Amino acid sequence: SMFGYSYVYLIFEEEIEFYWSRSRVLEKLNSLPVGLLPGEVTPALGPDATGLGQIFWYYLEGRDPDGEPMGGWDADELRSLQDWQVRYGLLAAEGVAEVASIGGFVRQYQVDVDPDALRAHKVTLAQVVDAVRKSNQEIGARNLAVNGVEYFIRVTGYVTDVDDIRKAVVTVRHGTPITVGDVASVELGPAMRRGVLDVNGADAAGGVVVARFGANPMAAIDSTKEKIAAMANALPTRVVVDWTKTDPEEVSRFALEAEIDPAFAEAGGTELAQEEWTAWAKRSDRSEWPAWMNTSQVTIIPFYDRTQLISETLNTLDEALWEEILVTIIVVVVMVMHLRSSLLISSMLPLAVLMTFISM
Repeated sequence: SMFGYSYVYLIFEEEIEFYWSRSRVLEKLNSLPVGLLPGEVTPALGPDATGLGQIFWYYLEGRDPDGEPMGGWDADELRSLQDWQVRYGLLAAEGVAEVASIGGFVRQYQVDVDPDALRAHKVTLAQVVDAVRKSNQEIGARNLAVNGVEYFIRVTGYVTDVDDIRKAVVTVRHGTPITVGDVASVELGPAMRRGVLDVNGADAAGGVVVARFGANPMAAIDSTKEKIAAMANALPTRVVVDWTKTDPEEVSRFALEAEIDPAFAEAGGTELAQEEWTAWAKRSDRSEWPAWMNTSQVTIIPFYDRTQLISETLNTLDEALWEEILVTIIVVVVMVMHLRSSLLISSMLPLAVLMTFISM
């Protein structure tokens, strides 16, 4: 067990078929009595893989057009890209059972309630929790008939930024709504984590690809690499400024000359308006870029690939077989002086390896 999770391992007899056992467990989970588990607990099966299924590890890093490492991305941004874009893209690869995210920071909307404000507005903590929960959902209502045409009413209320939670109404006092922002502070923050992904001594965000039970690891790796190549251009790019070589005034002047409006996301700030800057960088030539500007595109960098291990193992087997066959032919030809007998005896060597492989 670990914080927020509890693992239950079921050990079956050796002759039990793998997917039959999973279907039986899933059948039992779906038939659990109502109310047996708390409402927040959701039992689920683990991936259909084994402990030896980790075939490919990677991390996300910003790279410039020359392929050199370039910053500009926070650990929470890389983890969000991994969780909501890269992971789902790689899950579609043939033979892949699971893509587990590792490292970085998981983004959270963190609501810090002020007890004094609760007492002042006569609001309970349960009311605040209920308001936050209801502020991020989509519900349907009845249909409305107008001129013989039926219109279905649907309310979309998914949270897109912290202000959406701040404006959520907790209750109404004398016609005045009391919002979450009146009794609590709402900010973006990292979730508590129990481990990190270390790449050359630096904190990174990435994932591990796990092959499905019984799948060909080489085919799964090749399919994973195809998916990575397909999504390479879809990963985001942003403009990065080296502030040791320039200042906001020079950046503003250059943006005015290059017709990049606005230069900064906020007046008086140093955060670039990325949409405008990125669009300008894509339509301009690199020779037009100032010395203090560069672009950083999120790139998937593999650092563990089982392809080399599998290839070396197969090459070792091939070399051993060829050497044994060659030695057998030479010995038989020298001792017996009969080439046909040497070919017959040497042909038994790959057959013996094949029979051993089948029995294993």
